Amino acid sequence: MIKTDGTFPPPDVPAGTLCLTASTAKYRMETTGDIRILELLPGSFGDPLHCRLRVAAIESDPVYDALSYMWGDKSPKGTIILDGEAFPVTGSLENALRHVRLRDRVRCLWADAVCINQRDVKERGNQVHLMKDIYSRSKTVRVWIDVDLHPENSVVRKLFTLQLQGTVDQLGDDPEFWKVLLPLLQNPYWDRLWIQQELVFAPKMVFQCRGVAIPGNCLMALQLQIFRKSTRGGRPFDADDADDVWRLFRPLVSTTKAPSRNLACWRQMMKSKVPVDPHTLQPNFSLLRPKAEWQLDPGKWGPWLSTSPIYLLGMLRRSQALNVTEPKDRVHATLNLVIDYNDDGEEMDYDQSLAELYLSVARVLLFTCNSLQLLAMARINAIPDPTYTVEGLPSWAPNWNPPGNAECFLGAFHAAGGLPMYSTPFKEDIRDGVLHARGFRYAKVDRTLSTTDNAFSPLSGLSSLFFSATKSTRCHYSDIRKLASTLTGSAIAELRVGRDYFSDIEAVLYTGILLCYSFVTPGLRIVDLLPYTTNVYDRSQRELTVALRALRKFHDLRPSCLRWLDLEKISAAGQEKQDQTDRFGHFVQLVHKTLSSGRLVSISPTTTLAITEGKALVKSGDEIWILFGCATPMVLRRTVSYFLVVSPAYICDIMNGEAMDRVATPDDRFGGWSRILKEGYLSHAPVFSYVSGRSKWLVEVIRLR
Repeated sequence: MIKTDGTFPPPDVPAGTLCLTASTAKYRMETTGDIRILELLPGSFGDPLHCRLRVAAIESDPVYDALSYMWGDKSPKGTIILDGEAFPVTGSLENALRHVRLRDRVRCLWADAVCINQRDVKERGNQVHLMKDIYSRSKTVRVWIDVDLHPENSVVRKLFTLQLQGTVDQLGDDPEFWKVLLPLLQNPYWDRLWIQQELVFAPKMVFQCRGVAIPGNCLMALQLQIFRKSTRGGRPFDADDADDVWRLFRPLVSTTKAPSRNLACWRQMMKSKVPVDPHTLQPNFSLLRPKAEWQLDPGKWGPWLSTSPIYLLGMLRRSQALNVTEPKDRVHATLNLVIDYNDDGEEMDYDQSLAELYLSVARVLLFTCNSLQLLAMARINAIPDPTYTVEGLPSWAPNWNPPGNAECFLGAFHAAGGLPMYSTPFKEDIRDGVLHARGFRYAKVDRTLSTTDNAFSPLSGLSSLFFSATKSTRCHYSDIRKLASTLTGSAIAELRVGRDYFSDIEAVLYTGILLCYSFVTPGLRIVDLLPYTTNVYDRSQRELTVALRALRKFHDLRPSCLRWLDLEKISAAGQEKQDQTDRFGHFVQLVHKTLSSGRLVSISPTTTLAITEGKALVKSGDEIWILFGCATPMVLRRTVSYFLVVSPAYICDIMNGEAMDRVATPDDRFGGWSRILKEGYLSHAPVFSYVSGRSKWLVEVIRLR
């Protein structure tokens, strides 16, 4: 019997008729506002699991708890008795049900594997659309994490006393005491994409393990306290500190990968609708979004939009590092999680191709970001991976399959100054996958350092590329300072340590050391210098002084254009301000961070080097464009009728709008948001070009495909 009117069983079913449930492929649930509720009958732990299914309209506010768990091995190794029949389930779900079952009364649950007909694509789309409501309307979200904990353990007892409010240290100074909880904190459950929304919308949470049920606030307090301990206020150069007794917990605090790792922070963001300080949980209400999307200032909100999980662009980026079974869920599971997307009542369409889905969300991002910021997430892969390739996706639309682009292109950059992409995208963008962009060609790519991880490329290759780019018989002080900015600037922006972290003297000294070593030991790589940041060295100024004196002996090995560089004199000029040995270690870490995720390229007609996405296929002859409304320069490849988006780029001279001196846009004769809102349609892309700015740039409208 097939359900037709939203009731179960249907009212006209004769007595004794077998009703098909979610345990069969034929069962359908036509009413889109309905959910199935699993009634878990009482019993002892080892008793068979007897259950019943019923259907309820979610708007009727049925009473139930929602179950959150990791499917794990999908093979049906467990069994429940559902409406009198054996129903195969995963071992993980069977364990979860045994641990949440009550001995003396029915427990009403919502569990996706049983309450959704997984073989019905249309129903899955409907139920995914309801997921936010399902978890937010539940009485409690019960989380099953399969680890053993004993309620009498002193750590567990202490865990139950932790308070979420306040900034007082509640963990003490002995990380060994808390190690018993590592299996809980390290569980792969936290890195599943679907569980992110299950936790963020839960009105109340209980984390059920073998032997103990942990109140949600206690576990969130533990996460927050460990985050505070392990990040030490967010200082960027402590990761390899041998004296850091909490380093064992460092991998557990990354909200870059999984927002659920600092759940209190994320829930506070969703509550306040603004980013919050991850240490104090204080909201930043200066970042309240304007009522109209077209009023959003990309210069102010841009870095937050691409990094915070409460925004569509930020959460899509995080989805790349989280685990899903179905690639489409990187979008489907994300749309419910953000504050800048409204679905207008549309259900998830699992029949839509992956390329169509990614293109549709790219169109949405143009509006939610009011900019071309999404281009920094697009690239042409140097080594195509059939596992992640999406056929038919335009090059400008990001591929949300992992792995994602380097973080270094998501800093607070403003390469296009304050000029917008347009008042709004043109209708051709919406219709055929072509994105019209306005901007000018800044440079072209001459050479690339290599096609591999540049952190493993010899420093001799770096210096060779640098000297060829300077095109001079004498390398100047300013050239070396500019190279230092190229090698560290994007990493500095990513870590938010301040553009002036290194003085000019320091920048030239540390870069000069790398250049000199590239001739003394040609095979030396930046990765080989990383031990410098640990206790291999004594971190005293004497250590660096000895190294500089040793380099003096190899003065004649330097090329003539570099023999003027007196490293000892430069060091002496800056010694009184900083411990240069320690600071050189910081410099090495930043260079390593840049070169391990980016690729060094030379560009013309400038005498500058640039950093491009390390995984992108950047070729000689590719063009670098400044596109209005885009925070970073973009590497584009010209074809007969359009451009391909190859990679974002970092060019130290122009990341804050320096190339935009006096560049302007003509009066918008093609309408804007005010006309769009009034007349309800988009305009055609303009076809004219014009010359603008102190440098007389030729501004054009180009087609990206």
